[in-house]
Amino acid sequence: MASKTGRAKKLSRRSFLKLVGGASLVGVSLNLAGCGNTANS
Repeated sequence: MASKTGRAKKLSRRSFLKLVGGASLVGVSLNLAGCGNTANS
Protein backbone atom coordinates (compact mmCIF):
# COMPACT_ATOMS: atom_id res chain seq x y z
CA MET A 1 0.00 0.00 0.00
CA ALA A 2 2.84 2.39 0.84
CA SER A 3 4.43 1.94 -2.58
CA LYS A 4 1.07 2.52 -4.27
CA THR A 5 0.50 5.75 -2.35
CA GLY A 6 4.03 6.90 -3.24
CA ARG A 7 3.41 6.26 -6.92
CA ALA A 8 0.01 7.91 -6.70
CA LYS A 9 1.62 11.00 -5.17
CA LYS A 10 4.12 11.26 -8.04
CA LEU A 11 1.41 10.71 -10.64
CA SER A 12 -0.96 13.07 -8.86
CA ARG A 13 1.75 15.74 -8.82
CA ARG A 14 2.21 15.53 -12.59
CA SER A 15 -1.52 15.32 -13.27
CA PHE A 16 -2.14 18.11 -10.75
CA LEU A 17 0.33 20.41 -12.51
CA LYS A 18 -1.25 19.56 -15.86
CA LEU A 19 -4.74 20.23 -14.51
CA VAL A 20 -3.63 23.50 -12.91
CA GLY A 21 -1.94 24.59 -16.14
CA GLY A 22 -4.98 23.75 -18.23
CA ALA A 23 -7.35 25.34 -15.73
CA SER A 24 -5.26 28.51 -15.58
CA LEU A 25 -5.24 28.78 -19.38
CA VAL A 26 -9.00 28.25 -19.51
CA GLY A 27 -9.55 30.74 -16.68
CA VAL A 28 -7.40 33.39 -18.35
CA SER A 29 -9.17 32.93 -21.69
CA LEU A 30 -12.57 33.13 -19.98
CA ASN A 31 -11.52 36.24 -18.05
CA LEU A 32 -10.25 37.92 -21.22
CA ALA A 33 -13.36 36.92 -23.16
CA GLY A 34 -16.15 37.65 -20.65
CA CYS A 35 -15.17 38.71 -17.15
CA GLY A 36 -12.49 41.09 -18.44
CA ASN A 37 -15.00 43.05 -20.51
CA THR A 38 -17.52 43.34 -17.68
CA ALA A 39 -14.81 44.32 -15.19
CA ASN A 40 -13.43 47.04 -17.49
CA SER A 41 -16.89 48.45 -18.20
